[in-house]
Amino acid sequence: MNDQQYHSYYSRPDGSPSNAPYGDTSRAGGTVPAAGSPHPPYGANRPYPDSPYPNAEYPNAGYPMDGYPIGPGANAPFGPAMASAPHRGLPGPGAAPSAARRRSNVIAIVAFVTAIAVLVGCAVALRRVPSASRTAAQASSGSAQGTTASVTLSADQVCANVTSAMSSIDGWTKSDGSAPDELTVLANDRTACGSGASDLTADQLSTMSSHTTDALLAWYSAMQPRYGSDTTLNYQLDGQWSDETRALKSAFSKDGWQDDPTYAAEQAAKLRTSIDSMQSHLDATFSDLHGRENAVAGIVLNDSASEADVWNAIDSATQAMGVTYAFGSDAADCGDAASQDETDDGSAIASFCFTDATTDHRNTITFVNDAADWNEIKANPFLLDATKHELAHRSISIVCGTTEPNIVGTRTEAVTNAYSFTYLGGDRQRSENMQAGLEDYQVQDQDIQVAQKIHDSGTCRW
Repeated sequence: MNDQQYHSYYSRPDGSPSNAPYGDTSRAGGTVPAAGSPHPPYGANRPYPDSPYPNAEYPNAGYPMDGYPIGPGANAPFGPAMASAPHRGLPGPGAAPSAARRRSNVIAIVAFVTAIAVLVGCAVALRRVPSASRTAAQASSGSAQGTTASVTLSADQVCANVTSAMSSIDGWTKSDGSAPDELTVLANDRTACGSGASDLTADQLSTMSSHTTDALLAWYSAMQPRYGSDTTLNYQLDGQWSDETRALKSAFSKDGWQDDPTYAAEQAAKLRTSIDSMQSHLDATFSDLHGRENAVAGIVLNDSASEADVWNAIDSATQAMGVTYAFGSDAADCGDAASQDETDDGSAIASFCFTDATTDHRNTITFVNDAADWNEIKANPFLLDATKHELAHRSISIVCGTTEPNIVGTRTEAVTNAYSFTYLGGDRQRSENMQAGLEDYQVQDQDIQVAQKIHDSGTCRW
């Protein structure tokens, strides 16, 4: 859990600078974690492309098969009638053969039948060998083609993957607004497909498949920190659409993308659909936020305003932003996670607490009514500027999911003041007079530019 507490400081009424901290004035329970983290694999079954197997060859119906009858049939040369057939030769006609002769005939018959059986068996064996060989060869061929089909794609499938990938990563830019190299390469591949997929060589198709997975994985890496944390999204959306934030988090899995461009393209398309749905919620939130900021910018005070005027203006500003305010000690705002800053001499007059684990503090600012000189400062129009400064912290946390986005570097308070002056109507001259000597609050041109990037395009990282 990351907790940060931010303050509005002022200089002492006698003109001497306070000992407010230079640099990070946060009550840090830890450094702001990089958005996103690895997630469990997505559980959907992986749809692989179908690949036809060649038509198998089978032996003709006339081939001998297992169980074919061996031995003479009813029409064989030596049927049952042979035993009673007359014997032509010595002794004379009608004479009965001798016992030896009968034994010899039986032996001859047995030998002949045996020979026939052997010949038929050999024929069966000889015919079955090539049939079995063809079956084994066909099985081997089919297996090899099945394996190849999972990595070798047709030209039409490769080009379909390129088109799908381009659709999924459409609009992807680097922080400077330029197109990533992977996107440019993939766009060239789509052009090549449009010129004639049938003319592409096997090497070209293989290269295109590699480009597809490379581009999708690079896009995934760019999207994951922005959309992969359900706690960040939950905070930005003030706890709304929690089911969708959890579903989007679970969709962040790139398992299997590297090895199968078709699967990568399909999963990237699903992820893009989820991201688009979430972004529509974020866009609506940011649009509402900016509308409220415009209303607050119109609430101003001159230096002669009364204490009643000051609090009427604070009431109007907080109501316009949809937040409440409370009074308390500086250390109490973030609960147990907050700790008194050792360099804080009591000059903090307001604070905003950001914690990424809950939205409990998202819509509240605290006025430190036990601060030194509170009785004087509570009637000063600068208190409205301090309120707007804390509201600017809140706006940045909603847009970026943190009060200290990467883009601000070490200039959190200066950029926050710049945001307040530019979009919430904070009085820059009055603030700079009241914060004289607090260098980390002094706004430079670069701070204005960073605030504009956050507000106008939601850019939170360099």
